[in-house]
Amino acid sequence: MNNLPLHISSDFYQSLNDAQKQTLVLIDGWPMQKILEKIDIKNLGGEKELDAVVWYKQFIFLRYLSKVGKFGIYSKAIDEVWHTHILFTQDYLNFCMSVFGEFLHHAPCNIMKNTNESSDKNFEWQKGLARKFDKITVSPRIPPYCQG
Repeated sequence: MNNLPLHISSDFYQSLNDAQKQTLVLIDGWPMQKILEKIDIKNLGGEKELDAVVWYKQFIFLRYLSKVGKFGIYSKAIDEVWHTHILFTQDYLNFCMSVFGEFLHHAPCNIMKNTNESSDKNFEWQKGLARKFDKITVSPRIPPYCQG
């Protein structure tokens, strides 16, 4: 079993610089008990709450690494955890400031029915990056669940 933060692969971990490793550890260790207690499990698409929180933290780390404005969410479970985290406004603000140095906004959306070439390439890049974790769910069948 992988003992690295957020189940990151060993090769991926070795490729990170010290600041990125510190951010990974920060995200991995961020307390999420309040979020776990508040998540509406019927909105997780059958995923377990704890798995969804880990995937959310993995998503946040990928978003941190990406440094891009729009970043598609590839899981309804991740989106549900994000929505729940935002409800705890002070904790979410502190989390964003600690990870990004600014507030990470999230605009509500529906599953995208049409994608353009740019968003398709972005999603393929994200899926490739997400596979750097030993345990993560990325659906190859759908475009990003949401651009946030």
